[in-house]
Amino acid sequence: MTFEDLPDNWPTLPLTEPQLLADVLDLVVGHHDRVDESFVVLACDSDVRLVQPCVIGPDPGPCDPQTVRAFFDAMREGLADLEGGTVIVAAARARGLTPTPDDHAWIAATQAAIAGTGWTLSSAHVVTLDGSRAIAA
Repeated sequence: MTFEDLPDNWPTLPLTEPQLLADVLDLVVGHHDRVDESFVVLACDSDVRLVQPCVIGPDPGPCDPQTVRAFFDAMREGLADLEGGTVIVAAARARGLTPTPDDHAWIAATQAAIAGTGWTLSSAHVVTLDGSRAIAA
């Protein structure tokens, strides 16, 4: 299945079912995000329904925890009416579904940036031109 097979009501569904999440990642993480290497954040409500996709990139380079913290501070400010929620993160690149040390650094920086804020990390993924793979967070 791909994003073309998403059910009509997908925006109202929680992104907790692996195939639905894979299809939404396929939709949201575009071709250029993958080729240009980006870090993608799906800001979701507390029921893990997508509220706003956000992209850090293209080619943000090696993980910089200060940049990640600033990004999440701005995201939370922009979504202040949610008073917390969940995030799904994806390291996007052209090839290679095996998680890298930098992928893990982005995940750790995300966890540090949202710690104690009312936001939680739902899941982390690598998304490439070949598909996606969940990363243990």
